[in-house]
Amino acid sequence: MGMTPSELDSLVDLIVNILKTEHGVRRAITPKSQLCNDLGVCDDDIDDVMLDALRYISRRPLMVGEPGSEDVVFDPQLTVEGLAQFMLEKCPKA
Repeated sequence: MGMTPSELDSLVDLIVNILKTEHGVRRAITPKSQLCNDLGVCDDDIDDVMLDALRYISRRPLMVGEPGSEDVVFDPQLTVEGLAQFMLEKCPKA
């Protein structure tokens, strides 16, 4: 089950928008921006960004114990695009 490039691009745009509006990130954000290291959005804040974005794309977060849930580790080097890819590949449709 692959994702289309446009799906990924729209999700990256959505995440960028959420970072700017909901999290007050003032810096320039690119798909390769690292959420924690570059933008200062770490840990629980990354969760919040992901949950906000998932609502828009009609997906839900993985529940503890679901296949793939043990892979959910937020690396400080996680990029905007990496988060988008993770969401499209791992998060089930709601």
